[in-house]
Amino acid sequence: MNPGLVVIHEHPDWQKPLFLALERRGVPYAPFDLKQAAFSNTEAPMARLYFNQASPSAYVRGNARAVPLALAYMRTLERCGARVLNGADVFALELSKSAQATLLHTLGIDTPRSITFNDVSALRRVEASITWPALLKPDQGGSGARIQVVNSMADVEAVFAADPGVSRRIYELSRQVIMFQRATAPLIGILQSLMAETPDHQPLPELQDHYRDVLDHVLRLSERIAAFRALLQNALAVNAALVAQRQNDEMRLLTESSYAQNEQVKRISSWAAILFAPTLIGTIYGMNFRSMPELDWVFGYPMALGLMIGMGVALYWTFKRNKWI
Repeated sequence: MNPGLVVIHEHPDWQKPLFLALERRGVPYAPFDLKQAAFSNTEAPMARLYFNQASPSAYVRGNARAVPLALAYMRTLERCGARVLNGADVFALELSKSAQATLLHTLGIDTPRSITFNDVSALRRVEASITWPALLKPDQGGSGARIQVVNSMADVEAVFAADPGVSRRIYELSRQVIMFQRATAPLIGILQSLMAETPDHQPLPELQDHYRDVLDHVLRLSERIAAFRALLQNALAVNAALVAQRQNDEMRLLTESSYAQNEQVKRISSWAAILFAPTLIGTIYGMNFRSMPELDWVFGYPMALGLMIGMGVALYWTFKRNKWI
């Protein structure tokens, strides 16, 4: 029996509330995990409705291949007539920050100016149009991943000069170590079987020493492989911690910069209000109306000056008390 709904995803923990709700309502569904998936262009869609829950941040969790496969799968489904919620076009828009900014701009929605580039030398050609500080991040979205604050072209060059592929190389080395471990692990059992004496198998005495020597090498090799694998896992954890710390530092600097800007806005607004009070009074008495009793009053001028000073002092005291100035 084909399910009525297929949920396309790469992070099962995020889907648990959805799966529980579907089970509670008795909706037949099937998950399609993008971390290890395959599909054929000749197969008919197995459900009438597909719900895409793939995340652009998959690459952050080491699932970089999930996103291109999700796009290819959804395009195939749509070509075959299946209905896909959050389909290929929507997901492609979600993946690209530059495409999102362009869409907002064409719709007349105010959005920060962005420059998309793939090489620092290309960015340097438009350096004069850049306002610093700026935010630097990958075009592919990812829950705010890898956002950095840069204050100059030198900062941008430093980011690109740093090795961006550490995690990728660690994953590649781990994969090679695992493959080597799978290749050598069965040798222990094979050698032990060759050394064992049974009624059907009597190893030659001169070969026993050779078997023991080879087995000893294999055991030591297995221990070194396990140590290498643990070392790579620790290196990956340390690298992830360093990346997270750098991101936290950048976010802290951004927060501090925003706080400083807010303080400046408070000071400017406070002094503008203080100066506005005497300006308002002076403007009123400068309208040259014919009937203004205060103009013929002996204390009219001192009253106007006193009112200006009093309002200014009162506003200054209020803002000072609230720590705006």
